[in-house]
Amino acid sequence: MQFDKKIALQEPLQELLFIQNQLCQPSKYYGTLLQQRLGTDTIPFLVITVEGEILFVNKTCFFRIEAVEDHQITVLLLQAYTADNEEALSVKEALYIKKTAIKAVLPLHGMAAIQLIDLPFEHELSSMETKW
Repeated sequence: MQFDKKIALQEPLQELLFIQNQLCQPSKYYGTLLQQRLGTDTIPFLVITVEGEILFVNKTCFFRIEAVEDHQITVLLLQAYTADNEEALSVKEALYIKKTAIKAVLPLHGMAAIQLIDLPFEHELSSMETKW
């Protein structure tokens, strides 16, 4: 039996989309408490290619899942910024992220893995305490 990478990643991506959609849906008992508590409707992630590289699209590697279809996903590009409020050109430079209006369709055949990212959104920075 041959291992099909397209199928292997399709299920985790569908689950990620399901969980992310749950953040946006009001609960029967809790309303929008989960989204308010987490402060976001997005679970940012990056893609590792079959070559072992981080996938960049339009100078960013951070994405929000929008749809999962046969052999492809639709993502919203998230732009990362540095401490100097400049566009981050690498993962190491990224301090926070912002949503863009740019969507992209990515084929699953070039993907080996996804990695969820724990970076705050710009609006979350104002609520963070300075630790120095």
